[in-house]
Amino acid sequence: MLEIERRSGMKPSPGSVYPTLQALEEGGFLKGREDEGKRIYEITESGRSLLSERAEPAAGEDDDAPPFARAMLAGRSVISASREVLRSNDVELITKVAEILERTRREIYTLLAASE
Repeated sequence: MLEIERRSGMKPSPGSVYPTLQALEEGGFLKGREDEGKRIYEITESGRSLLSERAEPAAGEDDDAPPFARAMLAGRSVISASREVLRSNDVELITKVAEILERTRREIYTLLAASE
């Protein structure tokens, strides 16, 4: 859970993480073991295959994806980039990104209003 928090900037709850880990283990994607009273998980070959199938496409690779999928991928990419900016602790950069995100939010709502 600490690694998830470190990478994503979000603190997951045990109630969401452990059932997911158990399901991945039952599916053969992870292998769990006890080590000094802690449960340690390692990815299996099946898990690596799953990751490679679901890896975020490189720029341009998702051009043929359905619009819904393209929008979801774009949103995830923006969130990921925003987290990197927050980790930088560069106040000027964070301020500029916040302004970009606010403009983008307003544009999206303008599109929604126009489509109704």
